[in-house]
Amino acid sequence: MKKTGFAALSVLAVLLSANIAAAADNIRVVVNNEAVDFSGDQPPVIINGRTLVPFRAVFEKMGASVSWDSSAEVCSASLSGREVSIGIGSTAVYVNGKNTVTSDVPAQIINGRTMVPLRVLSESVGADVNWNASTKTVSVATAQTTAITEDKAKAIALADAGVTDASNVYVKLDRERYGNVYDVKFYSGSTEYEYEIDAATGKILSADREKADNIPLQPDTPSVSPSGTVTADDALQRALADAGLQKSQISRYKSERDFDDGRELYEIEFYYNGMEYSYEISASDGSILSKEIDRD
Repeated sequence: MKKTGFAALSVLAVLLSANIAAAADNIRVVVNNEAVDFSGDQPPVIINGRTLVPFRAVFEKMGASVSWDSSAEVCSASLSGREVSIGIGSTAVYVNGKNTVTSDVPAQIINGRTMVPLRVLSESVGADVNWNASTKTVSVATAQTTAITEDKAKAIALADAGVTDASNVYVKLDRERYGNVYDVKFYSGSTEYEYEIDAATGKILSADREKADNIPLQPDTPSVSPSGTVTADDALQRALADAGLQKSQISRYKSERDFDDGRELYEIEFYYNGMEYSYEISASDGSILSKEIDRD
């Protein structure tokens, strides 16, 4: 009876190992446009839909300072003024000493390597993470990959277009799968110009121009409502009030000023209790233009 039970457990262990190995096949991790080399190391695995990676290999590639507390079995990484930590067998993620977010899967030891949930830890130190299902590639972009300023990206686009009298100039930093990219849009005469500029090198990735049917009348400076300028913090507070939350309760907060269909707005994103909140707030009067609440 004991032999049968032991045999069953052995079969189960083999099946679990096979499932992890199958999930790990061909999973690539790219950090700031450079692939992480897992040769001779435990490769990434997918468990319950979440990608776990070797802690030290990936976070050192991101430029983080890493440490391991063997007695408490806690790993920590510091980057961009934030320290993130997680314990083996735990789903609680601590940012600067506070448990601000919870992972869907715990950190764990696999083949002697400390494996951590990539997305939640990376985003907790300010990095952006994207998953390409077709290529099984996880791309991580840290703030350090933005070497070109907004003004420089604007100058590159204007020089390429040969334009000196641009109006309604709009520049936005986007986190793409393979790195940070500036979207630059402007008008000259009756022509609309759109550029994508690599934020790390200044290389023009794409350029397009077309006749504009309607040229927006908004100026380049922020819109002002009767009560004053709507700031990014004003927009955040409007979204938080709608969600019934306080700023101290949320994590992974992002705010970007955007220009869409001739109007300026703030794109607000934050997380609370496993839910992702996304808002579009008018930059002219602070009204909510759209909102979405999804499970992270």
